[in-house]
Amino acid sequence: MILGLTGYMGVGKTTASKFFHDAIAINVDEVAHEILTKGSEPYKKVVRAFGKKILDEEEHISRVKLADLVFVNEDKLKKLEKITHPLISQIVNDIAENEKKKFIVIDCAILEKLSLDNICDKILLIEATEKTISQRVEFTHEEIMKRRKSQKISKFDYTIKNNGSLEELKEHILSFQGTLFK
Repeated sequence: MILGLTGYMGVGKTTASKFFHDAIAINVDEVAHEILTKGSEPYKKVVRAFGKKILDEEEHISRVKLADLVFVNEDKLKKLEKITHPLISQIVNDIAENEKKKFIVIDCAILEKLSLDNICDKILLIEATEKTISQRVEFTHEEIMKRRKSQKISKFDYTIKNNGSLEELKEHILSFQGTLFK
């Protein structure tokens, strides 16, 4: 069983993914971060495409600097996606294929953009109010909305609202998992 776990930034997807019992959680943000490791081929392509202004003092790609560029310019976002998305999708697909007899949770805000929704048996959307999200992330309302604009979420089978405590989220996830495998 492959479960897609999606939702906008700050809703608690990654936290929720940790509450699933006996699941292999794939955090797509971590995969994206790993492929941009200093010296890798995608790293070189991204630096060529956006210049050294996206690097920090140790010449690692600064996710903040890169985000500041791409989330205000759709063409730049598309350029970044063209470089990174095929490899991210391939890595996640490979992991899912190698672990196909197990319960896999794919933690990803952009399942549909990466076409990962196609390998999911079911998709769970985690939601939270804007007030809750703004309390969880260190971004302005404008920054949150810029990032949200790049995320299209239209396919999901289930929804969990996450506006409460960690314990409440855990209870929701374990209850959901119980019904998922009935």
